[in-house]
Amino acid sequence: MRTARLLFSGFSAVIRYYPLVLFLLVASAELGAAHTPMMSAHRHVFVESAVALLVLAALGLVGVPRATRTERRRRSGIQEIDSMEGTEFEERLAHAFRAGGWRVSLTPATGDFGADLVLERDGVRTVVQAKRWDDSVGIEAVYEVVGAKAHYGASEAVVVTNFLFTPAAVELADDNGVALVEREELVKMLASQAAVSPPHTGLLLAVSQIASGVRFLLGVVWTACVAVIGLMVAHRAYRRIVRHV
Repeated sequence: MRTARLLFSGFSAVIRYYPLVLFLLVASAELGAAHTPMMSAHRHVFVESAVALLVLAALGLVGVPRATRTERRRRSGIQEIDSMEGTEFEERLAHAFRAGGWRVSLTPATGDFGADLVLERDGVRTVVQAKRWDDSVGIEAVYEVVGAKAHYGASEAVVVTNFLFTPAAVELADDNGVALVEREELVKMLASQAAVSPPHTGLLLAVSQIASGVRFLLGVVWTACVAVIGLMVAHRAYRRIVRHV
């Protein structure tokens, strides 16, 4: 089983990186060709194109993590979830849990005793509180699902949100054995089950990764510029204070 997972991980990595690896191979071939006897003008063309491919491959490799996260968010449909009503979010979660092999029951819209979904699988009952919010979820949600766990005779309790949890909610959940699923975990879960358009491949994948690399590089440059300007302003202010003292 472990070997199969390693092979799958290796295959996934090849899929993510192969356009950039192809760039590197072509660049290496062109650099090798540049050392063979040929006219000087042709040699310059080979070297310049090889350097351009190496730069693109480097940008793409830098951008792979960001491009992967962007692709995962696209497949999860998290942006659509952010604009859903609470009941729509509950139905979306119900579909996701059914896809994961759970038998799912939606509780009444009112008088749900703190649970929006009741899951059952292999004799295990789990209550789920769904929070489609635009802000951090606090301890109230944990209190609600702890009460629902007792009411429905469940052995597990989960709170799922499209946002984040407050530190107090995390601490209370740990104390009461409540599992918390926040935005990034939700994105991963939904993306793994997504029946939407396939991920980018080939040249489109390379372009996406390179664009992500460029955005990352521009972000670094911008941050560095802001830091330098801030230091210059602080230095000038310090000199003025010293001068007046």
